[in-house]
Amino acid sequence: MGMGKLHRIAIVADGDFPTASLPLKLLSEADIVIACDGAADSLVAAGFMADYIVGDMDTLSEPKQHEFQEKIIRIAEQESNDLTKAFRFALNLCSLHTPEEGLKKVSSGKNVSEYIGEADADRLDIIVLGATGKREDHTIGNISLLADYQMQAEEFSNAKEARIKITIKAYTDYGVFIPYYSAENKPILLKDIMADIKGRPLSLFGFDNTLRITSQGLEYQTSGVIFDRWWKATLNCIAEEGAKLTLSHSSPVLLYFPY
Repeated sequence: MGMGKLHRIAIVADGDFPTASLPLKLLSEADIVIACDGAADSLVAAGFMADYIVGDMDTLSEPKQHEFQEKIIRIAEQESNDLTKAFRFALNLCSLHTPEEGLKKVSSGKNVSEYIGEADADRLDIIVLGATGKREDHTIGNISLLADYQMQAEEFSNAKEARIKITIKAYTDYGVFIPYYSAENKPILLKDIMADIKGRPLSLFGFDNTLRITSQGLEYQTSGVIFDRWWKATLNCIAEEGAKLTLSHSSPVLLYFPY
């Protein structure tokens, strides 16, 4: 791939490797691929190759650890899972400052400075694949972590040294999870998040039981929903192209669109 602006980083977790055409297409088009530990094995089996392998290396096979030793970013701490370590590393790649200890760039990996020039101010998509499947506790944890990642990305994007707007999307074989957070608490115009929205199914997940979401243009209105259970605003549908959501206060929300 020729050098230019960095548009997409793919993080591949060690859940079910994607088989649907859309996530595989997005993976093939990624500028940088980060594998979470043993997901590097799955990438190779599917004909792909990681640029970096991040995690505590408790699941990557010994032969692959030896083969890919120059790509490995070993992070032993157990307070975060490998997906979170990989996400932090992706943000680290976007910084023009010296990487923090434990998140060093490796000589064989791609340096983000090859993609981002001094005058480039653009958006970066971080896509997450393989975050669901296998153990259900990992699936639930990974899905909820997306809200934290969007908050961290927003904080990073607002930092003085950042020159890019970061969006996060987690693709499965069945749909896409899109976390949303804005410190300015602007209304969420759904057409700015997903194309051709009229008639699309939509599920909303909130993480704050004091949050209220007023909706316009949905089949079922959400103004009376108390977000104290994850199912509370699921299985809705977008009825109008101009549909929008207005939050009572700044708080992360998670949107799910089935394909």
